[in-house]
Amino acid sequence: MSDQVEPHAVRVARLLASSPEAVFEDMRRAAEGRRSLLSTALDEELETALGQRREPLIDLALAQFGTSRAVVAPLLATGLSKPSGPSDAARRRGLRVACYANTQLDSFLSHGLLHELAPLQTKARILASGALDELAVLLRNPAVGDEALADLYRKAGPFQKLSDERWRRLVELAADNPRIVAPGDEEHGPDWGFWDIHKALFELVVSAPVTDEWCRVLHRTLVRVHPPTVAIKVPINPTLQKWEAFEAKDYRGDPAEGEFTDLPLAEEFRCIVAAVYGTRLVDSAYERAGTPNSATLPERCAYYAGASLTKKEVAQFSARDGAAFGLAFSFNESAMCSRESREAFEEHANYPLPLYRSRLEVIARRWKYLRTVIARWDQDEDEADDPVGASLRRIDQGVTALAREVRRLWWLLVAGLAVLAWIVRR
Repeated sequence: MSDQVEPHAVRVARLLASSPEAVFEDMRRAAEGRRSLLSTALDEELETALGQRREPLIDLALAQFGTSRAVVAPLLATGLSKPSGPSDAARRRGLRVACYANTQLDSFLSHGLLHELAPLQTKARILASGALDELAVLLRNPAVGDEALADLYRKAGPFQKLSDERWRRLVELAADNPRIVAPGDEEHGPDWGFWDIHKALFELVVSAPVTDEWCRVLHRTLVRVHPPTVAIKVPINPTLQKWEAFEAKDYRGDPAEGEFTDLPLAEEFRCIVAAVYGTRLVDSAYERAGTPNSATLPERCAYYAGASLTKKEVAQFSARDGAAFGLAFSFNESAMCSRESREAFEEHANYPLPLYRSRLEVIARRWKYLRTVIARWDQDEDEADDPVGASLRRIDQGVTALAREVRRLWWLLVAGLAVLAWIVRR
């Protein structure tokens, strides 16, 4: 099949004559290609022409995959307008959720999806009264905008007038946004938007009320993040002290259990806060919120998550603090990037495997070579779950490799015979 790029004019004419189903599929593929830098961009001219067809399925495609604010914003306005009946309500709901899922407006010159699609008053109305399942799509969309996420954590801009309960629910929804996980630093400079998001999140952690609800929301958020040290403006110790007497309760009124350790949830939360924010940069030197000999467990976790650890220290600290050390180690980027430290940790530590695995995946977004470690784990798990299947796959791989080697030797033999025949003829 030819790799020749379809001329733009031909593509416009083809899509104008295509069925709505074919247009939707074409735009979906174009969106995927655009993310991988393929030359399949849909420009405003094409999107405007397609919008004039007034086909519901094409409108849905434009809402989710369109690149033009002039086309997508009116579609959101349509989705937000009053429906005429149940079927129309379903269509409009699908249209606005497709807009919320759009990742194509988040270009270099864009302020993000939320900023681009609606004026401040409309944004405030969406956030205050929109269905939470719809807002989950918006707030988990990495293209929602760095400014929008920073405003969310600061309760500013369109979030400013929300009730505290509503605000907390939206913060919880945003915990699953991949944009807060790792920066997109490239050779042309740091990811300033990522820095601002985490400065705002740190401000929230420092200022959040000491309540059961905020403990759970921040716990859920912080296990997914890896903030830059520049975001940590003040020592975290006063925040740890603020939460020191707090005790989270379960539905029976008993102390709630931790999600990853045998610690109470409140203590596990304090350890996570210390691990995430316990190391900050002060005058080009690292300052830690604790030492290995600190009196409180969270302060020791601050040290475990930020210091360089030897194999001996891994064994020593693990023996002393058990799963809490394992939790903190999972937030230690330099240790997680060290094969020697990881092997010592896996040998000696009592660690929460789901957290350790998820934290390694977080760090692997920045240090891509760690993905081979994850792939090796997956292979080992496959072999443990299905040893017969794993053996058959290894045999199949061996047969394939043998066949490849036989073909190589065959062509070497043919080439050798040809050379020999040429020499004999001379």
